[in-house]
Amino acid sequence: METLNYLLKVNVAFALALIPYGLWMRKETFFNLNRAWLLGAAFMSFVVPLLPSLTVPVIGGVIELPVIAPSSSAAAPDSGWSWSLLVPVYFTVLAVFLLKLLVDVLKVMRAARSKQGTGAWSFLGTIVLPAGLTEEERNAIHRHEQVHVDQWHSLDVILFRVLQAISWPARTWTWALHELRAVHEYAADAIASKRSAEYATILLSQALGVPMASLVHSFHSSNLKTRTQMLKRSPSSKTALVKYLLAAPFVLSMAFVTSDGRSATPVRMDRNAIHEPEQQPEFPGGMEALMKYMGANLKYPKAAAANGEEGTVYVAYMVKADGSVSDVTVARGVSAELDAEAVRVVKAMPRWTPGSKEGKPANVKMTLPVKFQLDSTK
Repeated sequence: METLNYLLKVNVAFALALIPYGLWMRKETFFNLNRAWLLGAAFMSFVVPLLPSLTVPVIGGVIELPVIAPSSSAAAPDSGWSWSLLVPVYFTVLAVFLLKLLVDVLKVMRAARSKQGTGAWSFLGTIVLPAGLTEEERNAIHRHEQVHVDQWHSLDVILFRVLQAISWPARTWTWALHELRAVHEYAADAIASKRSAEYATILLSQALGVPMASLVHSFHSSNLKTRTQMLKRSPSSKTALVKYLLAAPFVLSMAFVTSDGRSATPVRMDRNAIHEPEQQPEFPGGMEALMKYMGANLKYPKAAAANGEEGTVYVAYMVKADGSVSDVTVARGVSAELDAEAVRVVKAMPRWTPGSKEGKPANVKMTLPVKFQLDSTK
């Protein structure tokens, strides 16, 4: 389940980063910047969900509980379905995609050694040109493919194919890879066309060629129309760089959406609640009674135990002036199963001895860390 949760966060983060690119960045002629954005978005989408929360919401008092390591007999019953069943399916499909990538790499490397293939193409440090070209055509096409080689565009594609395999359930990676390959062609066209007045004509004359594999960079790629449009497009002005600054909020949203602490449900505040009471609320019977209550009532969800899910769920709640517990929310969660169990137990608490301010009972916001930890000896 943790693996699936992580992948979900990765794909949400990546989708957020692609929004500004799709809306206004992809039409600009800052090709190297667009390439950096796509690669950076892919890298950050895998890193951001792993970053720890900057803060833990703590409102009012914090009660520390001992580690709860329930036995299998303490596990709560469930419907019998376990998300862990999806894990072997995910890794099986992942293995298929990675095997396909390996086969493609070996096939292209074999063709590169023998200088075989249809049309003009390049892969890593190899450039293959077809026979029958005029000197001007050969020079123009070679300059184009040399850009791919010099800027290591093939490594971009291989890396993206690996990340695409890891995130195979999300189709956004297929679109992003298509965009990355298009940016490669735009960048190569922009450089090669500066030294050939007939470059656009040469590009059109090679339009009937077919790429030999999905890894190579073919001079006569399928996005001919957009490439010729980009050749005719005036270079973007420096003021257009402001558009990239406008993408900053989407980058920040990656962190907020994928972090447990920062994507938590906001705690609903009460204007009558106080944060520094003279007397803290107290569970009936004190701390020892609270520990016994939690130990007796908290059940480890079977699905969470089967998936090895552990962590601390921070539950925010209010102890009202009459001692009742209300406004129970997850301030920072771990997983749907563990969060729900922690909330269930807190909501079922008996009335507390309320806190006080200036000698009067008062509503006090509290945060209770509930730590789930499996018994490692079992």
